[in-house]
Amino acid sequence: MTLEQTSRLRQGVYRLLGAGFAAPNDEVHDAAGEALDIFDALGLYEFAFALDVADAVTALAGSRPADLEAAHVALFATGVHGVLCSPHESTHLGNPRTGDVARIQSELRLAYRRYGLPIADGEPDMVDHAASELRAMSLLCGSEADLRAAGRPTADVVARQTEFAFSHMFRWMPSFANQVIAARADRVYSSLAKGLVSLLDHERQWLAVLNLSVEAGAS
Repeated sequence: MTLEQTSRLRQGVYRLLGAGFAAPNDEVHDAAGEALDIFDALGLYEFAFALDVADAVTALAGSRPADLEAAHVALFATGVHGVLCSPHESTHLGNPRTGDVARIQSELRLAYRRYGLPIADGEPDMVDHAASELRAMSLLCGSEADLRAAGRPTADVVARQTEFAFSHMFRWMPSFANQVIAARADRVYSSLAKGLVSLLDHERQWLAVLNLSVEAGAS
């Protein structure tokens, strides 16, 4: 497996998980049905997160959109009893009484713009949503793959991936995913959350490997 293939695989897994945590739609459901074959061709089963991700893809592909929508609202949308598992970074890391929510969202907007990513434009509620952050990482992995395919240096995009993961995703997504798993409210979202936990565990190690390769001049 080449580093370009690994980047493409990471791009696809991040994209699918992000879409899975967004509001359900038929396009995501249909894409999940084709994803396993694509991931398999890119070497999915060479990684420790493979089985959890495969289970998440299978669960998503086999779900009924109407059931998924109901589960999504129950887990992630504000209701009479509040949000069971908030998919927003600011809820997990911020104190709304001290302006943390605005600060976190502002930091994310700045990061998206600095990386040249068209994330959450015109959707203020989505700036710090798990779906948006996972999409951002997917786009960064895609940029890495494009650079590798062209034989160009990847140091900058690897640095951006590392910065984004450690400044944002790693700080709150494991807690969010474990809340979803503990809720046991829906098999699809539990599977997506387990896939996310496994992916993030891998990414901590993989980003370290990528940065070592950059330092060694192998990028």
